[in-house]
Amino acid sequence: RNLDSLETMLVLVDDIALPLGRIRLRGGGGAGGHNGLKSIIERCGAGEFHRLRLGIGEERRAGELADYVLAKFHPDEFPVVNAMIERAVEAVLCWIAEGLPAAMDRFNRDAARGVREE
Repeated sequence: RNLDSLETMLVLVDDIALPLGRIRLRGGGGAGGHNGLKSIIERCGAGEFHRLRLGIGEERRAGELADYVLAKFHPDEFPVVNAMIERAVEAVLCWIAEGLPAAMDRFNRDAARGVREE
């Protein structure tokens, strides 16, 4: 791999559009309103880096979005969050060893079939 390429970078990012516990890999794109991604895109000059989106859901959001995404998880959510983290680690290791297409096939396919990472 060319280490100067943005495609050698994997960014892990929280995502309110995904249900809590769901993960999804992408090959690139825009910021989609996410300030962290917007900052990375501005600094890199492009959005062609890989992303692993970690679902934090939006079910319990009340008030400002920033307050929601920075809030602690509820204790009853910990098992789902811990399982999501374990699955994200597996996805990162797969991405490193086999590349994005293989990781997307393995980890996005389960999400598309409605399998929840619990």
